[in-house]
Amino acid sequence: MRRLVRERERALAELADEHRALELEQAKSERLLLNVLPARVAECLKEHEGILAEDCPDVTVLFRSRAAGSWWMMDLKNPQQ
Repeated sequence: MRRLVRERERALAELADEHRALELEQAKSERLLLNVLPARVAECLKEHEGILAEDCPDVTVLFRSRAAGSWWMMDLKNPQQ
């Protein structure tokens, strides 16, 4: 019986260690996300699945194709497309 109790305590301690490690990794991920994106956008990404787009009529986006080594523009589309 004592052996089972020790094994249970050891398993609980390992679980607690793994939980702390997971929390540390989550904190690192959060900091990285906030280094790349504004907080409002980061929160929206975490809360919603699917397309995250806003309509900005005064903005043009230019994409560079690294494979071709040249610049190209996509067809004009709304953000949801």
